[in-house]
Amino acid sequence: MIMRQFLFLWLILPGWIALADPGFTADSAVARALSHNAELAAARLTAQEAQGRLENSGRLRNPELGTEFKPSLQGQEGTFRVGLGQRFPLTSRLRLEKAVSQRELAAARAEIRDVERRLAAQTRTLVLELAALEARRQLRDQQGQTVREWQAQAAQTATRGEGLALEAEQLALQLGELRLAERRAEGIQESKQSELRLLLGLDPAAPIEVREALSRPSITETNGVVVAQRGDFQAAQERVAAAQQTSALVRAERWQDLGVGVFGEWEREQDVPVGIPRNQFVGLELFLPLPFWNQQEGRIREADAAAVRESLQTMALANRIESETVQALRQMAAAADAERELFETLIPAARSLDQRLLALQREGQDTWSQRVRAGEKLWELESLRLDALLDYHLARTRWLSASGLILHPTVP
Repeated sequence: MIMRQFLFLWLILPGWIALADPGFTADSAVARALSHNAELAAARLTAQEAQGRLENSGRLRNPELGTEFKPSLQGQEGTFRVGLGQRFPLTSRLRLEKAVSQRELAAARAEIRDVERRLAAQTRTLVLELAALEARRQLRDQQGQTVREWQAQAAQTATRGEGLALEAEQLALQLGELRLAERRAEGIQESKQSELRLLLGLDPAAPIEVREALSRPSITETNGVVVAQRGDFQAAQERVAAAQQTSALVRAERWQDLGVGVFGEWEREQDVPVGIPRNQFVGLELFLPLPFWNQQEGRIREADAAAVRESLQTMALANRIESETVQALRQMAAAADAERELFETLIPAARSLDQRLLALQREGQDTWSQRVRAGEKLWELESLRLDALLDYHLARTRWLSASGLILHPTVP
């Protein structure tokens, strides 16, 4: 009974946790993706495949059991023979086979870490984009509320014959534009939520909420580039080592295995005038392969070329990683500078202008059109600041991914 209750709780507990989950931040979404993504789970099986190949490599061939029976067609003479043979490598072939499989296993594990890195970066990017969409929705709500207030004031003033009917119509058009922008944003949001559900291993109809805030740039990133932290670079290094070991293995395979066998033989042979005595023999036999017709010249050239190719590709990958990291850092700095100027200079100036125009209007001056233009400019600057914030966080995500730190989100 207790076991049944435990099994029931184990089956329904994940559903309770999913229902109770208040929403995903960038870090929690990455953690969820790394533990529930189906494609990542399939990729992790490649390490088990490589582990199986490693366990089967570097072993001697199975022994061979042979028999021979030669009866005479003209009498009672004949020979029967039983032998047991085993082949042993003349070179270090078995050790090299094991070394190649070990490198392939290490490369498979590193490739899994690279899949995790790319999955984490993709997940984090989607969460940040959804957070930006939510911030823009809030900004549109504020803008719509203000425009509706302006529209009501313009319509009220126009009824008194003060000539603001055209402004009221323009504000109505602006509200229509905001509604269209909202519908378009809802479609984009649904598309990105669907992508995020797929990465997180959620049901396509499952509700999903993102609770990530686009914080201001406040972290001083390092300019150091540590390519060794990247899973794809680690896998490339292991493939270089495996290719070099394969080249040595192909050279070792020029000499095939030495065959050693023991045998027992029973013989019946006519011996005049003795008759047909029974003779018994025990012997040892050797088989030494000679590299006359096949010295592996083609395979050696192929293996050497593969080793050089892997080495060159690893060097190119290191250069690409360094370029990606430096470019991401520059993009972060540019976005941070733009956000800082908008937040500390331009937006406060736009707000100050709006307040001054409002004060003049309350004093009886006609500043209606100037206030509308100032408000539109303020919203434009707020939108540009959201662009700069998103650009910064996306660039930081690219930097974390390029430097291999994406799997450790607490590292600045």
